Amino acid sequence: MLGGGIIPNSLSIEKEASSVIYNQDNKHIALAQKLILLSVFSCFTYQWVARVIIVATVLTFMFLPGIRKIVFSKKSSFVVLAFSVLGWIVSLCYVNINGIVAYPMFFAIMYFCIVVRDIMTRAFFEKMLDVMCAGGCFASFVAAIEKILHIPNYSIRVQAGFPNPNFLGAALMIAVFVCIYKVAKKKKKPIVYFVVAVINAG
Repeated sequence: MLGGGIIPNSLSIEKEASSVIYNQDNKHIALAQKLILLSVFSCFTYQWVARVIIVATVLTFMFLPGIRKIVFSKKSSFVVLAFSVLGWIVSLCYVNINGIVAYPMFFAIMYFCIVVRDIMTRAFFEKMLDVMCAGGCFASFVAAIEKILHIPNYSIRVQAGFPNPNFLGAALMIAVFVCIYKVAKKKKKPIVYFVVAVINAG
């Protein structure tokens, strides 16, 4: 997700998410950023909670005129979203149930990523990383509670709401790498990120 132009350095920050559009629709941008942060945090909670929140967020983006204008101001957005719709139509023609169900979610994810790409600023990027750290701590706390509830069966691998333990481990490692990035960038209060990394690595 951090690829494809979302990292602020690759955006060069020269326009700060197209400053003209950004200034015109500041309220919509602010709301979109809050919804994105909520969606990011939800990815560290129960999987179905994350799915509902992300889909609800995308639907909100579709009805926000300021966000819709930003999304469709670039031709690349049309190409990506048209591919999603075409894939769904093909699946429908061949009665491919998996495709019929999966492509709307793929469309939602692509729409979500396009919005993130187009409203990203350096400050928002750093805030999003902080939310990921908080989400990792939350998942670690849930995993610890789950582990305690299964005492004395110490061999059980906890999931903390993720589809399987491997996904939980991947999410926590992402939070650890974010902490490493924060410390490497010499952010304020590095001890905080050190503690967060220890919590997620535990």
